[in-house]
Amino acid sequence: MSWWSGVWRSVWSALSREVREHVGTDHLGNKYYYVAEYKNWRGTA
Repeated sequence: MSWWSGVWRSVWSALSREVREHVGTDHLGNKYYYVAEYKNWRGTA
């Protein structure tokens, strides 16, 4: 099941318009990302 969820996560991230850039990881293993703001077809964020 974990393999399938990994595949689904990679497909979803490729299809979603959210652009994430990995910033860093803290000592607890939490990952931090910078999410770039994007505009939809109407020009609003």
